[in-house]
Amino acid sequence: MTLIAFLVAGDVPHPAAVFAIMAVLCAWSGLYVRWLRRADGTRPWMTLLDAGVLAGLGLSAPLTVPAGWLADGRSWLLPLVAFACVGYQYYARPLVGAAAATIVVAAAITGTVRALPGGAPGDSLVTACWTGVVAVLARILWTLVDRGGRRADAMAAKAERARSQLLEQEGKQVAERDHNRSLHDNAAQTLLIVGTGQETGPPGLLAAEARANLKALHTWGENRPSRTDLMEGIRDLAGQYPLAVSAIGPPRLTLPPEVVLAFTDACREALRNVVKHAGVDRCEISVTGSSKRFQVDVVDTGHGFDPAKVPSVRRGLRGSIAGPVAMVGGSTAIGSAPGAGTRVTLRWSVDAQEAPRRSPGSPLMTEAEFLVGLRWAVVVIALTILGSFSMGRHLDAYRPLAVQATAYGVLLAIAAAEFVLILTRGRWGRMRWPAAALALGASAAACASLPPGGAGTAANWAFGTVGWLGVAVLLDRRFGWLIGFLAVHETINLTALLVSGGRDLDSVLNFAAGSITTIGFPFATGIAATVLRGVAERAEAQRKEAEAHSRAAKIEAVRHEVWQERYADLSVTVAPLLAGLAGGTLRPDDPEVQRLCWIEAARMRRLFAETDDVDSPLLHELAECVDIAVQKGVKAELKAHGDLGPIPREIRRALTEVPLAALAKAGTRARVTVIDAYGVVSVTVVSDCGPVRIPEQPEITVVVDDLVDENEFWVEATWRNPSSQQ
Repeated sequence: MTLIAFLVAGDVPHPAAVFAIMAVLCAWSGLYVRWLRRADGTRPWMTLLDAGVLAGLGLSAPLTVPAGWLADGRSWLLPLVAFACVGYQYYARPLVGAAAATIVVAAAITGTVRALPGGAPGDSLVTACWTGVVAVLARILWTLVDRGGRRADAMAAKAERARSQLLEQEGKQVAERDHNRSLHDNAAQTLLIVGTGQETGPPGLLAAEARANLKALHTWGENRPSRTDLMEGIRDLAGQYPLAVSAIGPPRLTLPPEVVLAFTDACREALRNVVKHAGVDRCEISVTGSSKRFQVDVVDTGHGFDPAKVPSVRRGLRGSIAGPVAMVGGSTAIGSAPGAGTRVTLRWSVDAQEAPRRSPGSPLMTEAEFLVGLRWAVVVIALTILGSFSMGRHLDAYRPLAVQATAYGVLLAIAAAEFVLILTRGRWGRMRWPAAALALGASAAACASLPPGGAGTAANWAFGTVGWLGVAVLLDRRFGWLIGFLAVHETINLTALLVSGGRDLDSVLNFAAGSITTIGFPFATGIAATVLRGVAERAEAQRKEAEAHSRAAKIEAVRHEVWQERYADLSVTVAPLLAGLAGGTLRPDDPEVQRLCWIEAARMRRLFAETDDVDSPLLHELAECVDIAVQKGVKAELKAHGDLGPIPREIRRALTEVPLAALAKAGTRARVTVIDAYGVVSVTVVSDCGPVRIPEQPEITVVVDDLVDENEFWVEATWRNPSSQQ
């Protein structure tokens, strides 16, 4: 604008006044911007002082703007005043911004009236009044962006609270899984050794392990271990088993406590497997890497095995080695073959543990809500411009008039259609492209019927209207489409100016001054729409993330409560056995003690199996029980008939208690059969178990009878599904 002012200085009565005023304005602008940066635009007096300076500029119109320009609706001052009024709305408080805009607009109107020949109203006066409307639009735009930002912040805060709650629940779940693993690695193993009669360790070892198991059971829920040196944990493991363990690695390896816990537990299970299955008296644990990425290898040269042939019910590799490592973001690889030894490889990295989670969602509804206020502002401006009927002041100049009237009708129809779409919460959809083409066609038609040189004057009413309709039609599209639309619109009007003879400097400067507002404001509105869409997308993603976290937290809370109930039940039955074994009051070679230990170990295995995602939970849980019977030397088999559909967990527990009691006393053979037919589920056990004592189960019917002789018994538990129609 300063350049335009200098170029037109030769056409005004007092050129020196133009130079002096613009010099003062430039100096003030630099000082004002510096103040704004220091005070963050929060001091009202600064804004009002700037408004006073611009008011003086508006009052200087008789000295700085050629009278002929004002009479034809041209002025280089008005775009400058308009942008200042818009800027106030973006950084000043509402009342201060309104006051500043009122001062500047009033001064611009006064200066324009004084500069017009005879004080007669002209198109520049209309433009000066329109600056006030533009200031109101700017306040609306800023309010929408500000509210959208606040809403996005609120959604982000809500998402963060939900994320924190979920992390807390996940922490509880990790603790539960740690205890689950601890039960398998410690208490369940100890009880299973006794229950299967395999207690062959050094004197006092069983009692020591039972005491450690009992302590772990009683202290569950307290603070988790805080050890941070993995090498210390591995060296401690090396002295706990009848093996010559060679621990190779750095002197220290500092890691998060949960990583150390998971990897030491996994190594502990790997060493147990060496003792139980490898048939060797030595192994090696090597640690390589750093605190950001490391690898642990547990290697033995024993019997080896085929990993593909390990039954799915075996939980050692899956639950006690791979499980804890996976929970902290690590990975496990098992390399083994018959006669070739075994290598267990455990890996972990910071990137794997801290992989970000994102829950993107469709932002369409929130985007529409954020943009609806902006759509109203745009359509009101377009309808106001069309309703002012500025075309009516130049009817005699149009040739032919019908073309101008047609263009006016097309643009009015587009604005009316946008009005209806907003009311009905609709969108343009595929019709936006024909509508945009019609708007540009109307722009070209209006330019074609202008008088010579009229493209840069107020007679070109369509120049300031089409841009707003482009915003209305393309508001929800990428910003590049609006830029292209405005560029085509500007090119059409500039071409019309040049073709009609407006090649002189005066006409080009006037066109450039008019383009600043007619193209600049729709352009700025498109930027605001882009900002709002970004805010809407972030807010919607955060809202969906918050909802997902909230749902997950509720689920985890329920699971946590259920697990607490299960552990409480186990404490009642498991703790006395561990206490007796630890204190020596229970003898591991006593058949009754072995039976009780076997049952509790089987119940734990059933508990672990309840968390597995399988097609038939009942069959899966019974398979765990049968597998433990096989481990004590019983030739046991499991058969199933029927669909075995969904069965409530409590019913499954009641049904499995019957085979547990029978399998615990089985001597050499047992057959478990599950049948689901006609709405009745039955679990039958035929075994040389002798007389068995079956716990009372109110939900099911239990029948016990001798089948062949006094040692072989037939036991059946049945449950009728109340939802069955049979």
